[in-house]
Amino acid sequence: MTTDSEGAIDAENRSVRFVRHYALGREDLWQAFTDPQRLARWLGAVTGDMREHGRYGLDFGDDETTTGRITTCREPDQLTATWESPGEGTTQVDVHRSDTGTGTRVVLTHASLRPEDLPGHAAGWHTHLDHLDTDLNGHRASGWSERYNELLPRNTSHGPGVPATGQGSWAKDAPSLPPPTT
Repeated sequence: MTTDSEGAIDAENRSVRFVRHYALGREDLWQAFTDPQRLARWLGAVTGDMREHGRYGLDFGDDETTTGRITTCREPDQLTATWESPGEGTTQVDVHRSDTGTGTRVVLTHASLRPEDLPGHAAGWHTHLDHLDTDLNGHRASGWSERYNELLPRNTSHGPGVPATGQGSWAKDAPSLPPPTT
């Protein structure tokens, strides 16, 4: 289902950013990011109100949770939410979808992260988006911890991938991404 993917850590702006291209329409991908049953298949169990200004809870299992508020909900193009994880403060996740003529481009940005959390969030989102790819291909995703642990060393100063400080890129040998446009 995914035709192309890129990912980058931007230490200066304290964010991680992923771009993926899907051979699906924006409406189907909107459902994958907002429907609790679909989210449970690739991200985690969601409770609450997924409409604008609604509060949600997200349970990843293994005592890993986050909560937040939907700040922007413009179907089928943009979903923005606060991300409130214990011990990490409040950050922001923004998902934009746009039509490419042959499918949909999805840009996911997780911003306002603490510098020490960048590698873990990069590996985490990469793993979750890989699980979304698996789900969109009609298969059940598994092995989250294994994939996360495989990616984490690539996203730290101790491995061959993205340095924990500075800016870098990874994901299927993708080049560095340009800064996000607003």
